[in-house]
Amino acid sequence: MKKLLLILFFVSLSSLVSAQLSISNMGTAYTENFDGIGNTQTASLPAAWKFANNGSSPDYSDVLNTVATTQYGGSLGPGGNVMTSTSTGGTYNFGNGTNSSATDRAIGFLATSGYSGQRSILLQIQNTSCVTITGLTVNFNIEKYRSGTHDYEINFYGSTSPASSWGTALSTTSFPADADNTTVHAPPDSTSKSVSITGLSIPFGSFYYLRWAYKDVSGIYTSSQALAIDNISITASGNASCTGSSTPSTQATSLNISSVTSTSSTLTWTRGNGTRCLVIAKPLTAVSSSPTAGVSYTGNAAYGSGSSLLSGYVVYI
Repeated sequence: MKKLLLILFFVSLSSLVSAQLSISNMGTAYTENFDGIGNTQTASLPAAWKFANNGSSPDYSDVLNTVATTQYGGSLGPGGNVMTSTSTGGTYNFGNGTNSSATDRAIGFLATSGYSGQRSILLQIQNTSCVTITGLTVNFNIEKYRSGTHDYEINFYGSTSPASSWGTALSTTSFPADADNTTVHAPPDSTSKSVSITGLSIPFGSFYYLRWAYKDVSGIYTSSQALAIDNISITASGNASCTGSSTPSTQATSLNISSVTSTSSTLTWTRGNGTRCLVIAKPLTAVSSSPTAGVSYTGNAAYGSGSSLLSGYVVYI
């Protein structure tokens, strides 16, 4: 007899994606303060965040993007790793205070002659709600950890394309040149920003991309300012109420398999409160990942006749 392990998947929009920030409710603020990345030099970024090192036209899907910092620095000593005029350039895990003990973190850049050029922080978000997103309100802080002798900017962009179609910056924050690059700000100087992005049309399952670009206006990238972003808050709005499926709060229980023969079996279960559910049959091993958001599948109780999915087949939907 060929054995099948069966896994139930329910249409829970917030659980169908893992590689992006999922927006499942209008009016709810989605926040990130980077405090969870810790105080290490090679700290991993939260899911969906990336560093892009390819100049003025970064692509979110570029394989050269990175998802961890290369340097760390605190705004105070002792304890080592305090920012100085000779700090190494790179993608930074900044600490507000002594680096080894600072729990208030931020991510950003410090340019040097060995690490020059425009750099960006990228974020991918996905609409997993049941309405079309028509607007986003994005709040964030820009923090200055060290002075520099050139004019700098943090330019903020939004795009429906993961590639180079960034258009005009939605917000530009200027940081005039300082007299030196030796001043370390403790706490960092912080500038609060709020940007309203209107006229959008992001349907269920679709993506939107945000970008924070670090730029030396002179193009020299030495004796640079150390700048970071922190305390991100993203709130979506839509122009209609939900008329389709809503995110279930109760999953299925009490799965029972009976009347097992060499060619068939009977499945029963107690449904949760989702409007639909998905059953996948797969030989020998359990299903280890989730279906793709925004994709319609076909179920058929005859094994092999439904949609092929995750090395198995959809037998009920």
